[in-house]
Amino acid sequence: MKKVLLIALLAVGAYFGWEYFLAPAPEAGPVARLSQFIDAHVDELLGPLPLETPGQIPFPAPNQQIRTLREGLRDKQRGAAKDEKRLYESAALLCDDLLRAGEERNRHIGRINDTRAKSDTSPLATDPEKHRLERLAFFENGIALSWQEASRKLRAGIDRRYGQVRELERKLTGE
Repeated sequence: MKKVLLIALLAVGAYFGWEYFLAPAPEAGPVARLSQFIDAHVDELLGPLPLETPGQIPFPAPNQQIRTLREGLRDKQRGAAKDEKRLYESAALLCDDLLRAGEERNRHIGRINDTRAKSDTSPLATDPEKHRLERLAFFENGIALSWQEASRKLRAGIDRRYGQVRELERKLTGE
């Protein structure tokens, strides 16, 4: 009797263990993946430019990942109900805002890289290396301030759109 009870308990435990702990988690939908992306990358995307990086600065904006998310949202939008369509449309527009932010960041990084490539010294300078560094700092600081202003405006738009997406999502889920 004890063996039968033990086997029955093990079978029930194995079933629930598989069902709740070992079964693969359902794949997150595109809106959830977009939220995860924003949580992981928005500060990197809209943060200060890496002026301390020597040489040419790489272009790290994850544009392809954003485009993939946007296409997934557009696909979901096609077969969705009216309220869900608004959610997917708003989330796709958020992806467009993120793409614009990445392109703007890359444009500013390109300007810095161009400045670094052209930072020749004047033949009249008494200390050519000091002159080169001062010239770089002057132009790079201007570009960094321009990016700071642009990123502040971009972040405000992204935050506003993200709030709309989250509000639509809460209405759909009833939270």
